[in-house]
Amino acid sequence: MANNFILIVDNDPEVLAYYWQLFEGDNGSQFDVLGESSPRQPRLRCYRLADSTKFVEMFEGMVRADQRYPLCIIDLEMEDENGRLNKRRGLQTARRVREIDPEIHIVICTAHGDVGLEEVQEHVAGSAHYFRLPFSPEQETEFCLMIHGLVDEWNGRS
Repeated sequence: MANNFILIVDNDPEVLAYYWQLFEGDNGSQFDVLGESSPRQPRLRCYRLADSTKFVEMFEGMVRADQRYPLCIIDLEMEDENGRLNKRRGLQTARRVREIDPEIHIVICTAHGDVGLEEVQEHVAGSAHYFRLPFSPEQETEFCLMIHGLVDEWNGRS
Protein backbone atom coordinates (compact mmCIF):
# COMPACT_ATOMS: atom_id res chain seq x y z
CA MET A 1 0.00 0.00 0.00
CA ALA A 2 1.34 3.42 -0.95
CA ASN A 3 2.47 5.80 1.76
CA ASN A 4 1.27 9.31 0.86
CA PHE A 5 2.27 10.94 4.13
CA ILE A 6 4.95 13.63 4.02
CA LEU A 7 6.65 15.32 6.95
CA ILE A 8 7.04 19.09 7.18
CA VAL A 9 8.99 21.10 9.74
CA ASP A 10 8.80 24.89 9.62
CA ASN A 11 8.53 27.40 12.45
CA ASP A 12 6.19 29.70 10.49
CA PRO A 13 2.51 28.74 10.94
CA GLU A 14 1.58 30.53 7.69
CA VAL A 15 4.08 28.41 5.74
CA LEU A 16 2.77 25.24 7.40
CA ALA A 17 -0.76 26.26 6.37
CA TYR A 18 0.49 26.96 2.82
CA TYR A 19 1.95 23.46 2.50
CA TRP A 20 -1.25 21.95 3.86
CA GLN A 21 -3.24 23.84 1.22
CA LEU A 22 -0.86 22.71 -1.54
CA PHE A 23 -0.95 19.04 -0.68
CA GLU A 24 -4.12 18.36 1.30
CA GLY A 25 -6.45 21.32 1.15
CA ASP A 26 -7.42 21.18 -2.52
CA ASN A 27 -7.60 17.39 -2.67
CA GLY A 28 -5.23 17.47 -5.63
CA SER A 29 -7.62 19.38 -7.91
CA GLN A 30 -4.86 21.72 -9.07
CA PHE A 31 -3.34 18.75 -10.87
CA ASP A 32 -6.45 18.15 -13.00
CA VAL A 33 -4.60 19.40 -16.07
CA LEU A 34 -6.88 17.58 -18.48
CA GLY A 35 -10.07 19.03 -16.97
CA GLU A 36 -11.46 15.62 -16.13
CA SER A 37 -12.62 16.66 -12.65
CA SER A 38 -10.38 14.09 -11.04
CA PRO A 39 -6.95 14.75 -9.62
CA ARG A 40 -4.03 13.53 -11.66
CA GLN A 41 -2.00 13.03 -8.51
CA PRO A 42 -3.20 11.43 -5.26
CA ARG A 43 -3.62 13.72 -2.32
CA LEU A 44 -0.65 13.81 0.02
CA ARG A 45 -1.20 13.88 3.77
CA CYS A 46 0.96 16.25 5.80
CA TYR A 47 2.39 15.78 9.26
CA ARG A 48 3.45 19.30 10.23
CA LEU A 49 5.54 20.45 13.18
CA ALA A 50 7.00 23.86 14.04
CA ASP A 51 9.76 22.78 16.46
CA SER A 52 12.77 21.12 14.82
CA THR A 53 14.04 19.55 18.05
CA LYS A 54 10.68 17.94 18.81
CA PHE A 55 10.40 16.95 15.18
CA VAL A 56 13.70 15.02 15.22
CA GLU A 57 12.70 13.27 18.47
CA MET A 58 9.31 12.36 17.00
CA PHE A 59 10.86 11.21 13.72
CA GLU A 60 13.39 9.01 15.49
CA GLY A 61 10.60 7.36 17.48
CA MET A 62 8.53 6.77 14.35
CA VAL A 63 11.43 5.12 12.52
CA ARG A 64 12.19 2.94 15.56
CA ALA A 65 8.54 1.86 15.44
CA ASP A 66 9.07 0.99 11.75
CA GLN A 67 6.95 3.90 10.53
CA ARG A 68 8.75 5.16 7.43
CA TYR A 69 7.92 8.21 5.35
CA PRO A 70 8.89 9.03 1.77
CA LEU A 71 9.71 12.70 2.13
CA CYS A 72 10.46 15.52 4.54
CA ILE A 73 10.26 19.25 3.79
CA ILE A 74 12.46 21.27 6.13
CA ASP A 75 12.75 25.04 6.55
CA LEU A 76 16.33 26.29 6.49
CA GLU A 77 15.97 29.01 9.14
CA MET A 78 14.41 27.87 12.42
CA GLU A 79 14.79 28.37 16.13
CA ASP A 80 17.36 26.25 17.94
CA GLU A 81 16.73 24.48 21.25
CA ASN A 82 17.38 27.80 23.08
CA GLY A 83 14.75 29.67 21.07
CA ARG A 84 17.28 31.65 19.03
CA LEU A 85 16.83 31.97 15.28
CA ASN A 86 19.48 29.93 13.48
CA LYS A 87 19.96 30.49 9.75
CA ARG A 88 21.31 26.96 9.25
CA ARG A 89 19.15 24.97 11.68
CA GLY A 90 17.42 23.25 8.77
CA LEU A 91 20.71 21.78 7.55
CA GLN A 92 21.38 20.38 11.03
CA THR A 93 17.86 18.97 11.17
CA ALA A 94 18.20 17.47 7.68
CA ARG A 95 21.52 15.81 8.55
CA ARG A 96 19.95 14.26 11.65
CA VAL A 97 16.92 13.06 9.64
CA ARG A 98 19.29 11.51 7.08
CA GLU A 99 21.21 9.71 9.86
CA ILE A 100 17.96 8.27 11.19
CA ASP A 101 16.58 7.24 7.77
CA PRO A 102 19.01 7.18 4.83
CA GLU A 103 16.19 6.42 2.34
CA ILE A 104 13.97 9.47 2.94
CA HIS A 105 13.86 12.30 0.40
CA ILE A 106 14.74 15.66 1.96
CA VAL A 107 13.63 19.00 0.54
CA ILE A 108 15.02 22.20 2.04
CA CYS A 109 12.83 25.27 1.46
CA THR A 110 13.63 28.80 2.52
CA ALA A 111 12.90 32.44 1.86
CA HIS A 112 16.55 33.23 2.63
CA GLY A 113 19.01 33.08 -0.23
CA ASP A 114 22.32 32.56 1.51
CA VAL A 115 22.35 28.78 0.82
CA GLY A 116 21.99 27.00 -2.50
CA LEU A 117 21.46 23.50 -3.83
CA GLU A 118 25.19 22.67 -3.87
CA GLU A 119 25.60 23.49 -0.18
CA VAL A 120 22.46 21.53 0.71
CA GLN A 121 23.70 18.48 -1.18
CA GLU A 122 27.13 18.87 0.40
CA HIS A 123 25.67 18.87 3.94
CA VAL A 124 22.85 16.38 3.40
CA ALA A 125 23.78 13.09 1.76
CA GLY A 126 21.38 11.14 -0.41
CA SER A 127 18.31 12.58 -2.07
CA ALA A 128 18.41 16.27 -1.11
CA HIS A 129 16.65 19.11 -2.91
CA TYR A 130 16.41 22.87 -2.46
CA PHE A 131 13.71 25.44 -3.24
CA ARG A 132 13.44 29.16 -2.61
CA LEU A 133 10.21 30.64 -1.29
CA PRO A 134 7.95 32.30 -2.25
CA PHE A 135 7.12 30.39 -5.40
CA SER A 136 5.91 31.88 -8.64
CA PRO A 137 2.87 29.97 -10.00
CA GLU A 138 5.20 28.05 -12.34
CA GLN A 139 7.64 27.22 -9.53
CA GLU A 140 4.76 26.12 -7.30
CA THR A 141 3.60 23.67 -9.96
CA GLU A 142 7.17 22.42 -10.48
CA PHE A 143 7.60 22.01 -6.71
CA CYS A 144 4.33 20.08 -6.30
CA LEU A 145 5.05 17.79 -9.23
CA MET A 146 8.55 17.10 -7.91
CA ILE A 147 7.21 16.29 -4.43
CA HIS A 148 4.62 13.90 -5.90
CA GLY A 149 7.29 12.34 -8.13
CA LEU A 150 9.64 11.75 -5.20
CA VAL A 151 6.84 10.19 -3.14
CA ASP A 152 5.92 7.95 -6.10
CA GLU A 153 9.58 6.95 -6.55
CA TRP A 154 9.93 6.09 -2.85
CA ASN A 155 6.71 4.05 -2.93
CA GLY A 156 7.95 2.23 -6.06
CA ARG A 157 10.91 0.87 -4.07
CA SER A 158 8.68 -1.00 -1.62
